[in-house]
Formats: sequence, C-alpha cells, structure tokens
Amino acid sequence: MLRVYAMTLLVMSAVTTALSGVARADGVPVQANPPIEKVADVPLGGGTTRLDYASLDSRRHLLFIAHLGDSEVIVFDVQASRVVGRVADVSSVHGVLVVPELNLVYATATGKSEVTAIDPATLTVIAHVPTGGYPDGLAYAPDAHKLYVSDEMGGNEAVIDVRTIKRVASIALGGEAGNTQYDLVINSGSERPFRASALLDTSGMKFGPSGIICVCSSEARRLCFRSRATARR
Repeated sequence: MLRVYAMTLLVMSAVTTALSGVARADGVPVQANPPIEKVADVPLGGGTTRLDYASLDSRRHLLFIAHLGDSEVIVFDVQASRVVGRVADVSSVHGVLVVPELNLVYATATGKSEVTAIDPATLTVIAHVPTGGYPDGLAYAPDAHKLYVSDEMGGNEAVIDVRTIKRVASIALGGEAGNTQYDLVINSGSERPFRASALLDTSGMKFGPSGIICVCSSEARRLCFRSRATARR
C-alpha cells in the first residue's frame, strides 16, 4: 500500500500547573520539570528528509529551519503557524543562526564548504563565505564582530569577520568539532575561573571578561574554551 508522509513541525508548549517551589532570581516560583503538551502538528512541505538546526527571529516572528535533505532553509511564521518562504540551494544545510543586530541569517552550506548570509526581509542569499572542511554549527560574538563556524570533520573552528564578510582565521581543536556556542561573560573585569560543570575540572582555566567560545570536541573528549583575544583549553 502506498503511504504518503508529510514533513511536519511539532509545536509543543510547557503547561505551568503545579509548582515545585523553585524560584527565579526575582522570587517568582517556577516549575523544575514542567509537563509538555502538543499544541499543533503543522505541515512544512518538501521532502521527508532530515531537518537540522533552527533559529528564531523574534522580531519578525520567523523560525528559520535547516532542511538538510532538501538543501534549503524553511521559513516558518510562528504567529500564523505556516511556511512563508524557502531559501533554496543552500547545499546540505546544517547550521542556521539569526543575528538580529546585523539583520542577517547565517547558514552553513556544508555541501559547498561555505557559509551563506541571508537577508531575512527578502529571503535571498546575499553572500557566500568559503570555510573549507565540513561547516556545521554557528555562533556569533557581537563584541568581536566574529562568526565562529565548527568544522565537524576537520576538527577546526573557522572564524569569519562579519564586517568584511571574510574568513580571517582557523582554530585547531584537535578533534571532531560539534556545535559551537557563544556566551557573554559579565563580571567585574578581572579574570576568574569559569566552571562549565561539576564534571569538568576548570580550576586551571582563566578567561577575560569579553566572552567565551565553547566548542565540544567529541573525538578528543574535551570542551575547548576560547576567549575573544586569547585561546586556552
């Protein structure tokens, strides 16, 4: 029997019923493990192939979804609950990242070893930046004006200057690089140890106050931390 499948977006909502007594910094109680309920199952169209990263443009209420199997970025209106556009020819797209302050969306065209810059207003590709390797995840450091792109297969982190739209550096990580994240560290200005978790001994690590790039290197079984100006593990 012939079966017809539709690619869908499963919309979930946290239901805040019973409270656990946990409180936020402002004293408002929150639930430690809120139950999740299904709100809607929305067709996305396209082939029934792999989806990957997604990133929300909260100002435009648009969710940009990497449709890796179709080499396109799906644009979904979260208020209207429907697909409003598609950005085609983003080869084997993996990562996608909305950067509101630049009015741009970046996506890794892994099949062409490059990063594409997308205008969220016109949904057109306006720039291509070669990265080499197997570009995957993306992170933006606003104070450094840099876009960091993990090379999953090559064990590197490509660095792109968003002002010149050019690759300016490559950071060797010593192992397979998964996704990459940026976290702005706010403190008194003095260097201090940064503890990622109770399972990772970071007592010997020190970072500047400007920010930290964290990359998971699964092959080397370590987290690689890099500040804006220095690189330490």
